[in-house]
Amino acid sequence: MTAVGLDHLGKVFDDGTVAVNDLSLDIADGELVVLLGPSGCGKSTVLRLVAGLEAPTTGHVRFGGQIVDRLPTRDRNVAMVFQHYALYPHLTVAQNIGFPLRSAPGVAELVANAAARLGLTDVLDRRPAQLSGGERQLVAMARALVRQPRVFLLDEPLAHLDAGLRAELRGEVAATARRVGVTTLYVTHDQAEALSVADRVAVLRDGVLQQVGTPAEVYDDPATVFVAAFLGTPRANLFEGAVYPVDGRVAVDLGSQVLMLPAGDARTAALLRHERVTIGLRPDALRATVPAPADGASLHGQVRHVENHGFEGIVHLDAGGLPTPPAHTMIETADPAHLAGLLADPPDPEPRRGVIGRLLPRTEPPRRYGLYPAYEPPADARDIGDGDLVLRIPAAGGLPRPGESLTVAVDPARLLLFDSTGARIR
Repeated sequence: MTAVGLDHLGKVFDDGTVAVNDLSLDIADGELVVLLGPSGCGKSTVLRLVAGLEAPTTGHVRFGGQIVDRLPTRDRNVAMVFQHYALYPHLTVAQNIGFPLRSAPGVAELVANAAARLGLTDVLDRRPAQLSGGERQLVAMARALVRQPRVFLLDEPLAHLDAGLRAELRGEVAATARRVGVTTLYVTHDQAEALSVADRVAVLRDGVLQQVGTPAEVYDDPATVFVAAFLGTPRANLFEGAVYPVDGRVAVDLGSQVLMLPAGDARTAALLRHERVTIGLRPDALRATVPAPADGASLHGQVRHVENHGFEGIVHLDAGGLPTPPAHTMIETADPAHLAGLLADPPDPEPRRGVIGRLLPRTEPPRRYGLYPAYEPPADARDIGDGDLVLRIPAAGGLPRPGESLTVAVDPARLLLFDSTGARIR
C-alpha cells in the first residue's frame, strides 16, 4: 500500500485554462477518497496528474513520501479504470483480466483470484458482448486490480450505467477497494455515489479544493455555500436574508417573513457583523408542526407541490423568499411595528408563478416585501414564488395537499449561515 500526497498541485493547459489550482491533499494508505464536483472542475485532471499522464505546472505528486513527478506512468504502478470498459472484444473475460500480466508466472491463479473478488468466476469463458454493462465494468476493475497496483484510480466508472445498476455496483466497488486494501482515488460528479462509497470526500470547484472530510462532515458541516448546495438530494434550501438585532436576538428577514434565532445562539456576534447572509436549510432539518414553535424558529407557507415517494413526501412550500436590499440605511430604518406584525401574523404567500406564468403579464402590481415597505425587488431578481422551501415529511402521518397552509419548525442547530463571499459563518 502507498500513501499519496498532492502538494500545492497546479495544472494550466497551453490555452491558459486553469484545470487545477493549488491543490493540497493527503490520502492515507488504503484510504478511499472521492473527488467530487461538477463537470469541468478538474477531477479527471487530478487523476491524470497522479497517473503521470499529465505533468503538473506547479507542485508535486508524492507516493509514500517520494516525489514521482518525473517518474513515467509505467513505473508508477498505478491502475486506472475509465468510464468506458475498453475491453478487447475478441478475448474472453479471463484473457481480458490477465492481459496486463501476459507472460508473468502464475497468471491463471492471479486471474482466478481477481475474478473471485468481483464475482466473475462463472463468466470467465465469456466474451464482453455476452456480458451486461455492470459485468463489463467489473471485468475492467478486475483487470486493473490483477496487477496489484500501488494506487487505484477510478474515473467515473459507473457514469454510463443506468441508475439502478449504479446503486447496486457502487457498493461492490467500495467493498472491493477496501477488501484489497489499495489506496484509491475515485472521481464522480454524483454526490449520492460519493457519500455512499467514500472514506473521505474532497469537493472541487473550478480546480480549487472547497472542503475535504468524511461524508457526514461535508454534508452536515459544509464549509462554503457551494458545498451546501452541491451535496444533498433534494438540494439544500438557500435564501438571502438581511440581519439585524432584536432584543438581544438575531432576526433574519427572508423577504416576506422573519426567522428568529434563539437567545444565546453562539453565532449572534458573528452574524451581526454582516448586513446580508445566505441561509441554508436542508430538507431533513425541517419539520412540519402545529402550532408554531414559541421561540420563533419557524417559517410559514402554502403547499405548492408534493412528491409522493411512498415512504415519504417531498413537499414544496411557497415561502416567498426573495433577496433583500443590502443598503445599510434600509436596515437602520426598518419598521419595528412591521417586524412585530410579521412574527405574529405571517402573510399568506402569493401563489407561485411557474415557467408559463413567468412569460405572461401580471394582472396586479407586485407585492412589497419584508421589513422594507418601500423596497421593490430589482428587475433581475428572482421571480416571486421562486423561494420554494423543500422539506421531507413521513408518509405514515399523512401528506399535505397542494393549497394547504403549513408551518415548518427550523432546527437552529442545523441552520447553515454563509457570508457574502460564500464562506460559512460559525
